[in-house]
Amino acid sequence: MTAAAKHSIEALLPCTAAQAAIAEASQDAYREQTVVRVTGPLEPGRMRLAWAQVQHDHQVTRLTLHRHDGRWVQVVRTEGHPASWAVHDLRRIPAAQRRLIVTELTHTAAQALDVRAGPLLRLDLLIESDNTALLVLTHHHAAADGSTIGLLLQALATGYAGQPDPPRVDLVSATRRLWARTSGSPLADFADDIADMPALLPTWPEPVGLTELVTEHRTVPIDITQIKSVAATYDATLAMVVQAALLAVLAHGRSEPSACLSLAVDLRALVPEALHTGGLFLTTLPITARIGPTDTGLTIAAQLGQRGGHRRLHPDISLPQVLMAASAAGHQGMPDTLLTIQGSTRLPPAPPGLSWHRVRSTERTEFALNVDVEWSDDIVLRVQFDRARAPVHQVSELLDRVVAVLTQPSRPVATLLREPGWLRMVRSQSEVGSPELSDLLPRVLTTIRRVTQEEVGPDDDLLRAGHSSLTLMSIVVGLAEQGVPCTVGALLDQPTARAAAAYSAQRLKKNQVLTTADGIAASAFTPIEAGLLARTDRIEWGPQPMHEQSVLTFAEVLEPIAARQAWRWVVERYPALGRNWSETVQLTVPELATAKAADAHAAARSWLTAQLGTPFRPDAPLLRAALFVDARSSSLALAFHNALLDGWSFPTLIRELQRSYAAVAAGTEPPPPLGDDGHVYRRWLAGRQDGDHEFWGQALAGSVFPPRCETPPPGERAVARCRRALPDLAAVASEVGSTPNMVAAALTAAAFAHVTGQPPDEPLGVRASARPTELPGAMRMVGQFTAELPMPQLTSTPQPWSEAIRHLAASIEVARRHSHLGETGIRSAAACPPEADLYRNLLVVEEYLPIDEWAAQAGPDAWTHRNQWRREVSPSVRTLYVEPTVGGYDLVLSTSARENSADLLAAVAAQASAMLDSPARTMPTVFGLAPALTTS
Repeated sequence: MTAAAKHSIEALLPCTAAQAAIAEASQDAYREQTVVRVTGPLEPGRMRLAWAQVQHDHQVTRLTLHRHDGRWVQVVRTEGHPASWAVHDLRRIPAAQRRLIVTELTHTAAQALDVRAGPLLRLDLLIESDNTALLVLTHHHAAADGSTIGLLLQALATGYAGQPDPPRVDLVSATRRLWARTSGSPLADFADDIADMPALLPTWPEPVGLTELVTEHRTVPIDITQIKSVAATYDATLAMVVQAALLAVLAHGRSEPSACLSLAVDLRALVPEALHTGGLFLTTLPITARIGPTDTGLTIAAQLGQRGGHRRLHPDISLPQVLMAASAAGHQGMPDTLLTIQGSTRLPPAPPGLSWHRVRSTERTEFALNVDVEWSDDIVLRVQFDRARAPVHQVSELLDRVVAVLTQPSRPVATLLREPGWLRMVRSQSEVGSPELSDLLPRVLTTIRRVTQEEVGPDDDLLRAGHSSLTLMSIVVGLAEQGVPCTVGALLDQPTARAAAAYSAQRLKKNQVLTTADGIAASAFTPIEAGLLARTDRIEWGPQPMHEQSVLTFAEVLEPIAARQAWRWVVERYPALGRNWSETVQLTVPELATAKAADAHAAARSWLTAQLGTPFRPDAPLLRAALFVDARSSSLALAFHNALLDGWSFPTLIRELQRSYAAVAAGTEPPPPLGDDGHVYRRWLAGRQDGDHEFWGQALAGSVFPPRCETPPPGERAVARCRRALPDLAAVASEVGSTPNMVAAALTAAAFAHVTGQPPDEPLGVRASARPTELPGAMRMVGQFTAELPMPQLTSTPQPWSEAIRHLAASIEVARRHSHLGETGIRSAAACPPEADLYRNLLVVEEYLPIDEWAAQAGPDAWTHRNQWRREVSPSVRTLYVEPTVGGYDLVLSTSARENSADLLAAVAAQASAMLDSPARTMPTVFGLAPALTTS
């Protein structure tokens, strides 16, 4: 099939207002999954054919969304997206690792969705054994609603059985009929709702990032036939009685005369023949009711019936439009409770010879409380909520009161329910200050449940449940990304969610990392290092730390036995090199592997490539080393987590190895160490009065942080180099009163932002040394003392060179002094959402000490440094390195984006040169801090 055929368009359709709002939101916000475990002799090839038939029959599986002339449109393709199906055979994976792999694969499936490029709906088959498998159906909510998922699973079962799918109205026909049957705007029909709206102050705290929902159920023991009959006498329906019960409880709980909630309604009601058509036909509308002292559930339902019903449904009207009209009338805010009345959510029958059951369904929402109602013999209330926002006991009480109104709909609400104001009172108590443990426990539980895919309780023992240290490591990383400090060691000691929350609360109170009587323990991580530990690249099977790699080749043939002894001495002198991810005090010595090779440098690089596929274990060192020797040279290969070492540490580390090797060869004791492993810095850090948190909160106020992008594994980034892109800048630096490197930084930062189209409110990442200049010996510390600082764009108005360059230099220096907070701390101070990054473009002006500078001081025992090769991992979408050379600057661009790195780099170099040659001597884009921060 040709590429043109694959991308041909079958139809263009208008989007509903709800679809457009979802499409405008963050990509991550509406990715949802249904995971089904299949038991029986499943045939993968047969399942693949069944899915192909589903894609042929259901246009929703071939959908993408695009903006056209300022409006969102649905694009139906003729063929399914090639990334809409994947099969993963996990039968050979050890059971202890399989859960971690499943978590990673489901995460990868969600990240594969793309509103514009597709797919918006994807099926993954994970084969666990010959008799069990997981079906992971991932969809973007802009394309499909809950009833669509049930419809597709039913079609999948039918196709697997080799049976035809029943005929139904297709998406194109249903959408066109929907718009043909509606006209005008029913916004005026919401006048009564708007007039009666309360202040819409949130009942529960605002969300922090994406919410992870948990579920509670209630069954209402009532005679549905009878209540329908009684409701009909009030010109109401059973659905309206349910809405009335929830509105009554919200108004009573807040002691207000009215209440408002968001109601999810199905636009298929306007096209009854399309009730079994897949797509997103749900929209949300606010409903309001006034509740008087004599009102009952039935009288409130009658009030709702008088306010409109289906006549207010329109594909071009959704919650935001009504709320904007309400805002114009003086009613600000947004209801934080969503009510959805739906049909059965049970799975359809499994294919013949197989059985299946739902493992979990995940969804995310901006609402604090999602109330789903379905009925057959009984009414079932399914409440999804974020425990970090709405306390469990509060939700439980709300449900009990809703059940009370539903079971006695003829009794006045005021006498049926207990004292009013209980929602407001509970909220006020939480605002006064609740224990940190109770605040953290829901977040810890949410992370553990996401990683383990199990409904873990607060006191469940994770180790007794069969979870491995790899799972604990994933939990620690997940918590760290949310700013919750925990360690694998703490989980190994007490492997429960409650214990982890207590440990994290204690850490947060101390506001420092694992201390001892002498300051921070040798094995502890500084905030800079801890932030880098929390930053994780995902590679195939599970979380892979940020893998830095380097090969140093010397024109000497080293003796392996002597080299191994010298290496042990170096690690003993710098014990922080033996740290592991669990932060345990027990340090280990990473051994130096040695081998002979035909080509030492090539063998070292091959060894490092193999290391990329091996994640660092919680109880193993974060540093691995190997020495390869051929007939003429020796190559030292180092693979390490970038929380362990920065570029300035290499000269000291290599010089120490040289000196120790010479001592072993001479049979003498090694000389005194040149530096230290950062323990002096840790003590300095523990006693420092910083104000870093307040500083970054002010520095990044108003910044817009880019959505997090998935990056390829280390080694797969596209890299391009442009030699002598800039000339020697000493004369320019002298003219503007700055340094050549700062001139290069300002030029390339402006060019980088211009060429990549960086938004004006988005920060640029700038790498800088955090080594305190006032600390003696700081330049010879071995460890990670480099910070990546988000630098806001000060103005997009052209500024004179001298002002722009000097301001950037002053901003970097001030930010560097506040860099000790680390990435996690800066994210917290700036309120950067979990689904976003601090920046997408990173600028690095290389200022590392050359290896030869130390070699020149080494005397006759020095090794002749032949060359150095380095692989550096970056979380940024693009990293631009500015490398000083003799007579100018090279530019190196490393990018994970799907773009031509060479062309992009050439454009950056051309733009920087054009600015340098411009007679106007102005800088079009200036990065830096607000002047008040650089002058204070």
